[in-house]
Amino acid sequence: MNVNIINGNKSFFFPGKPFNYIVEVVDQEDGSLANGDINPEEVALTIDYLAEGFDQIAIAQGHKMADISAASAKGLRLINENVCKSCHTIGQTSIGPAYQKVAEKYEANEETINMLAKKVMEGGSGVWGEAVMPANPQVEEADVKEMIRYILSLDEEKAPTNTLPVRGTFDPKEAQSNNYQGVFIARAVYTDKGANDMPPATSEEVFVLRGPQISPGKTASDKDINRFSFGPREILIAASSGSYLGYEAIDFTNITSITFTVSANSRFSRGGKIEVHLDAPDGPKIGETPMIKAKDGEFTMPPDVVKTEITKTEGWHELYVVFVNEEDGQQALMSLSGIEFGSDKKIQ
Repeated sequence: MNVNIINGNKSFFFPGKPFNYIVEVVDQEDGSLANGDINPEEVALTIDYLAEGFDQIAIAQGHKMADISAASAKGLRLINENVCKSCHTIGQTSIGPAYQKVAEKYEANEETINMLAKKVMEGGSGVWGEAVMPANPQVEEADVKEMIRYILSLDEEKAPTNTLPVRGTFDPKEAQSNNYQGVFIARAVYTDKGANDMPPATSEEVFVLRGPQISPGKTASDKDINRFSFGPREILIAASSGSYLGYEAIDFTNITSITFTVSANSRFSRGGKIEVHLDAPDGPKIGETPMIKAKDGEFTMPPDVVKTEITKTEGWHELYVVFVNEEDGQQALMSLSGIEFGSDKKIQ
């Protein structure tokens, strides 16, 4: 199973830029989602925004309800494959009660499911009038329970949350109120039909898209960097020419620029350039800022926001931010407090 961003970036979401996605499921016995062997309604997909302090319990509950929704779709398929429709419909009483009436009468829990499964397999009468429920010993108990789960999901007040389609476009606008500091968590779940006397197995795929701003202090490696904390913020100071910051693999697909928030005060620093390299401090250079000159004034002067266009790059690479000033000097080069990735692509 895989949740894939189509022709887009797999590390970041971008303000005002929806992205296209597709869920891919291949099962050795069941076949594939792409070929139509697997019903899309049997795949649960949720995409949730997780801001700082967001109620993770609420997200977990949403995932649970999405799983129920996918499971109920499997029950509908089983009903359509068996003889149930000869006596029952969803909304109207026929020979037997309407499924919606059954859903309204019973609580959707395992005790109810077990009780109703026994009635379906052994038969019975008296609960819904004089009509007799014939026995259905030919149907596997596990399949009967899936059908009952679907029936119990039909009560609108108890109905599970609908999942997203397995292919579509998602707009990350929910993150706007949090200045794009949170993450989107995508989760896809599929439960197969089982095979060779083995019970059904559930597979799950989760991936995370973060906002385009990253914390400069969360490095995988660095050289000649001094760190200072100001409350929740961390300021990184490049102590010499050749100082660098290394970051774990980032998807550069559709990344067109990187913006740095820097300060160079003439009392403490001498300025320089920032180079963007891939996979090593001396790896391929894909971008370079103009010369950042040291300014006179207070240390608390407003920082510079310096944007550099980068060479078109595809796929995953480690990022190295290298500070350079080839002129002689004893002072540090500059301080760095922000890194933000940019994309000119409207649809990812």
